[in-house]
Amino acid sequence: MANVWINSAGSDTSPYDTRAKGATSPLTATAFASAGDDIWMVVGTTYNITVDTTYDLSAGTDANPIKWHACTDTGTTTPDALATTGHIKGTTSTTDIIFKGNFKCYGIHFEVNGNFDDIKFCADDQDVEVFEQCEFTLKSAGSGGTFVTGTSSVGINTYLNTKNCTFNFDNHASQRFYIYGRYASEGDTFALLGGSAPSVVFPAASHGPASFHGSDFSALATTIVTGASVTPMMFTFNNCTMHASATWVDTISSKAQAEVYISDSSVGDVHYEFAHYDYFGNTTVSATIYANDTGAAKYDGTNGYSLKVTGTNATISHPYVSPWVKIYHDGTSAITPTFEVVRDGSATAYQDDEVWGEWAVKDNTGLSSVTYYDDRAYVLDTPANQATGDLGASDWTGEGGTAWFGKLVCPSVTPAEIGHISGRVCVSGAYTVYVDPTIRGV
Repeated sequence: MANVWINSAGSDTSPYDTRAKGATSPLTATAFASAGDDIWMVVGTTYNITVDTTYDLSAGTDANPIKWHACTDTGTTTPDALATTGHIKGTTSTTDIIFKGNFKCYGIHFEVNGNFDDIKFCADDQDVEVFEQCEFTLKSAGSGGTFVTGTSSVGINTYLNTKNCTFNFDNHASQRFYIYGRYASEGDTFALLGGSAPSVVFPAASHGPASFHGSDFSALATTIVTGASVTPMMFTFNNCTMHASATWVDTISSKAQAEVYISDSSVGDVHYEFAHYDYFGNTTVSATIYANDTGAAKYDGTNGYSLKVTGTNATISHPYVSPWVKIYHDGTSAITPTFEVVRDGSATAYQDDEVWGEWAVKDNTGLSSVTYYDDRAYVLDTPANQATGDLGASDWTGEGGTAWFGKLVCPSVTPAEIGHISGRVCVSGAYTVYVDPTIRGV
């Protein structure tokens, strides 16, 4: 394991192991580096490229990745934060920046300037790439370039992690971020230098899965994810920020394609948001209609909320199924887990082939496995109204003058082991039901 230097004022002398002998081109140093080496790029200058350039660090391995750092022009080997005065920049209209290999990069700014120029990560099978405190810019007012991780042929075998990085889009609706491999974004900023935002940030060709934790999309008044994915795609957003005029996901075209989970991610000072979207329907949070009795759910200990479960393309054979709600339970007596629900705008009860509950209970002695229970009507059953709720109009807030107050009740079950009781709500058509996300009866 050795130090390899990049220095525009160096002598370009192999093995480039001092600042004075540093390679004058980043491409020279990355091609020279071996597994476990540290590459130190002296900042304070711009390293221009004029043709498609591949930074191939395939000599790195999982056990010994190559480390590529920005550092000040002092001769020291201490990584610095993002360098604003020194970066790698494509200066022509036909200049892609491409990364290959197993490595970590810290504090470097990469920029392309052509109408169709791309920044491509994880271009080879099994690539594992980590970027921290880096910046990536699609600087173009013409036809947009793209960010790409993985390729359509090797996408499922690559992994990209970006942490506290910035991705700059610049005034073109067709700029995109294609995700063909696994991608984890942590604390990143997705920014707009000026003009028009991308019409969609993560488009249909993406494969995934992709997770975003603490990522900032507040500059982009646009659609974050398109649901018309051509391949299976799972997105999760946790503690992220979005623009007030943005939407997380547009129309999803198939259950076999995109699915999106959102947790505590919203606009500004909102901290209760939760959502799930797939082709059959969606679950969102309502802070307008909610149960107000003593046992009702509160998102901050004071203010109530409900889960708004809505079917879109759901059917009896392919219902929309909400995410699980859980409650810890350590008793071994018979229980009847229950959801209190309300139908707003109609006093007609939902029937058990329209809206029902499902529960998972650990009732197998000596095992961690669960048994599933439900209160639905099956194919040969005659549908019946779901039960009248224990909560009435005075126990709910925000519903209209006409409403049905009901409950979904699990058949009596006796847990055998400590653990969580899990429940979820299913709808078989274009129905909307508000669910108090407190499992009662336990």
